[in-house]
Amino acid sequence: MIIQDGRNIGASVALSGNILVVGEPGYSANVYVRTDTTWSPREQLVPAFAEAFSLERYGSALASNGCTVIVGSPGTDSPSDPPNTNNTGPAPVF
Repeated sequence: MIIQDGRNIGASVALSGNILVVGEPGYSANVYVRTDTTWSPREQLVPAFAEAFSLERYGSALASNGCTVIVGSPGTDSPSDPPNTNNTGPAPVF
């Protein structure tokens, strides 16, 4: 993972056992695995719905049980949502 200025890396985190998920709202969620005392990057989770939804809040809410990761985009609008609705946003499961 390359860290770039201006990104909110770590704005959300989820920790379960040896699995750490770090949110980078608007870009991705990054999974790290601990072996002994070392944390190593495992996977970058990006949404499959990039064209359908704004990515502005993707990764700002996270949950993990050590096997499954949920990456939330609270408040994200769907193109099919009527105007002025309470948009809860998608939460893809990985």
